[in-house]
Amino acid sequence: MDIFCCGMYRSCSTWQYEIAIEVLKFARNKGGPVEIQPLGYMTGPEYDVAPKASGTRSVVRIFKGHEGHHSYTNAMFRSRAIGLYAHRDVRDVIFSLMYKRKQSFQEIVRTGMIHQILVNDRFWRAHPQVFVQRYDDIQEKPEQAVLEIAEFLHVNLPGGVAAQLAETYSREANLKRTENLKSKLTEQGLDLETPVNAQVYDQSTLLHWNHIRSDSSSWLNLATPRERVILQRMVGPWLAKNGYQADPLEDVEPSSSATKNWRLDAAQGLMRCHSREFSSAYYRISQPLKQLLGMGAGERRSKPLEKVAKKNNSA
Repeated sequence: MDIFCCGMYRSCSTWQYEIAIEVLKFARNKGGPVEIQPLGYMTGPEYDVAPKASGTRSVVRIFKGHEGHHSYTNAMFRSRAIGLYAHRDVRDVIFSLMYKRKQSFQEIVRTGMIHQILVNDRFWRAHPQVFVQRYDDIQEKPEQAVLEIAEFLHVNLPGGVAAQLAETYSREANLKRTENLKSKLTEQGLDLETPVNAQVYDQSTLLHWNHIRSDSSSWLNLATPRERVILQRMVGPWLAKNGYQADPLEDVEPSSSATKNWRLDAAQGLMRCHSREFSSAYYRISQPLKQLLGMGAGERRSKPLEKVAKKNNSA
């Protein structure tokens, strides 16, 4: 069986991946322990060509990803896979992405990330085999969130284990892990101020060196009046549907929130989002076309630490 940790960007999907691995250490199948295979981040096209999972619980593979793909649907339809999903206020997701990827708000809009967030959300939450958690609930009641994942995976945790896992993988503990990774990269001479290095991560934990901010600034403290207006127009319906408070914009002066050309940026972003979907569904034929049209420009890809270290050693 496969487990997809497919949460919204910047919304505890890595935490769900870590917790699922730990919880399954207590799983039993036919009286014996379950074999756990943590396989890290995998895209839809990569999963499509990977060996197919069986419906048995004796071997459980765990993946992390974000974008939907028909291969995931097929696996869940055939009872070979289930999913863990977490969502968050999209506005906080966007500003967290800006920080992590070292991109401006306009770049995030133009690269289609806002559209992609909503597309991914619709895909994963349309599947009944996917268990959904809310980021705020995970942060406020992590022990309860661990117990919910254990229940979904049909695992009985011994007393005290949920609290222990919540502490081991707390925000503070993971922040320390990211700081250690940052120190390691700095010692290797990697320029962390360069945007191209903003997506380096540890392949064992899947944590990026800048995965967690030391402060907890809200999108509302970071967004300009113009950005607030654009966000409300782009994600307002999703916020209302999912119980997040709308931005009333009562303190925004019309003269300071001019949104000239934002629709052109959003249209460009939508085209890039559709390009990614086409590229994922028709991977072999789409890559040359995408390169020819320059559709990959401005997108930042995650890079495992091992590849970065190998490149530095060969330089």
